[in-house]
Amino acid sequence: MKIEKITKYVEKNNSNSRISIYQILNSIPVEYRVLLIKKVVQGLSQQEIATEMNLPIGTIGGKIQKGVRLARALCKREGLAFSDFNVE
Repeated sequence: MKIEKITKYVEKNNSNSRISIYQILNSIPVEYRVLLIKKVVQGLSQQEIATEMNLPIGTIGGKIQKGVRLARALCKREGLAFSDFNVE
């Protein structure tokens, strides 16, 4: 995924206020943020991330999914629509 895609905004459901994907990423713990950035911004596969970080691929996959859940929960709490993370 290219950097342009990650700079899209997540729009509030009932107003013109917007929050950037970067603000969402900065709101989640660093251990999940780093993996999401590697996956979403840098476009690395889970295997590439696992190799680079010397961690099992299952650990990487689980932490990426937890990071997505945290980001989605933040969006929900803020009343935002969340659909820009493609982590498959």
